Amino acid sequence: MFKIRRLKSSDAKKFHQLRLAGLLTDPESFASDLNSEKKKKIADVKSSLKENFLIGAFDGANLVGSTAVYGFRFVSMSHKGKIGFTYVLPEFRRFGLGRKLMEFALVQARKMRFDQVQLDVVVGNNPAIRLYKSLGFVKWGTEKKAIKIGKKYLDEIHMAKFF
Repeated sequence: MFKIRRLKSSDAKKFHQLRLAGLLTDPESFASDLNSEKKKKIADVKSSLKENFLIGAFDGANLVGSTAVYGFRFVSMSHKGKIGFTYVLPEFRRFGLGRKLMEFALVQARKMRFDQVQLDVVVGNNPAIRLYKSLGFVKWGTEKKAIKIGKKYLDEIHMAKFF
């Protein structure tokens, strides 16, 4: 049985390891890169967990997936939230964890009183796009060359859900 909950600073090491694993298997899913992430200190990860609303999916004591809900810092954009850092380890996909993480994130976004939440997904990540559409997200644009990994560019679809 999987458990979904907000990550605490005591989860910092597990969260950092999950991000490193994700950067190895699915680097296009992250804005960061493996080398930068390896250099992060656990104290910095703990600080990030305290400042942001990060959510984890646990299989027993093991962190196997995560996502985050956060707001924009400018007052004129404070009605919008963002969902990001969504990742599930490959061996734990197809168990509904992505959906459970997203549903938890949407509940939190409503508690944060956002009028809408936005997210970005790499073009071609069809399982994620289907999930987001099933949760009420709509596409509002595509950004060409949004991500660059080495010499390869990837486009991203921008999606939003309005409450």
